[in-house]
Amino acid sequence: MTKRAPTNHKSFFSKMTLAAFAVAALSGCGREGSTGSAGSLTAPSVDTQGMPQFADAGDGSAGSGDPSTQWVPINDQEPAAVTGVNATVTGEVLEVSQLIPKSGGSITVGRHTLKILPNTFKNDTMITLRDLTGMTGRVECEILPADLALSKAPHLTSNFADLMSVAGCAMFEISSDGGSETWQSVGGAPVANGVKASIPHFGHFAPSPTN
Repeated sequence: MTKRAPTNHKSFFSKMTLAAFAVAALSGCGREGSTGSAGSLTAPSVDTQGMPQFADAGDGSAGSGDPSTQWVPINDQEPAAVTGVNATVTGEVLEVSQLIPKSGGSITVGRHTLKILPNTFKNDTMITLRDLTGMTGRVECEILPADLALSKAPHLTSNFADLMSVAGCAMFEISSDGGSETWQSVGGAPVANGVKASIPHFGHFAPSPTN
């Protein structure tokens, strides 16, 4: 008569219980709502609300890749009260010279028009109007000769409505000592496409927001 080894029921049920738990754990992997899922290959979502925001590069590209710091004053200094009207730098200077009769006349080049009133000059006078916008990167002009005596104030109009709103803008005379610029308001008022002002003499002029 063959004898069988006694069955260890306790060990058998322990192994069955462990196997059942293992199967249950494996079957729960990858289910929606499960935490720490070992079967999921999808990375957890990232909350982007706290991520740094990137500024537009300003030239039509997607951006520079640096966090926006537009609120930081340039060179750690407060920005100038007068900023001018920014424009694209092309490296070009537009220039027109024209003989203006004693009876008056007008001269236009680029964004600028100069109107000379009758009897502003004693004689017919050669006037040069230069549009410096493409060189300086701001809407600006120069009127020559700078030391010409004027009996009446000519009217200068600068057009820039395609670059920014003309509301709240005025005309400024720009003088330089070689190291820094001084902007002196000569007044004026917005017109359809820019700013028109009476200027006391010839020189460098540029429109700019006043606030």
